[in-house]
Amino acid sequence: MQHQQDIGSDPRQRAAITKAIQDFQSKVVDLQWRMQEQSQRLASLLEKPAVDQAAALAQVDEVLGVERR
Repeated sequence: MQHQQDIGSDPRQRAAITKAIQDFQSKVVDLQWRMQEQSQRLASLLEKPAVDQAAALAQVDEVLGVERR
């Protein structure tokens, strides 16, 4: 943004860049919510006195899946 005059971007290019940034930010916010939810579920599973290993591993896969996205 601070170099838009230096590179000579026109209004159409600025609009395209702005839209790309907005789309990206929207996706990031959604992923942050998903990551928080999945991490909380994993923490709940791990806080139990007897951890269900299969459930915990499945939840780890969920957390890692969100992280990959």
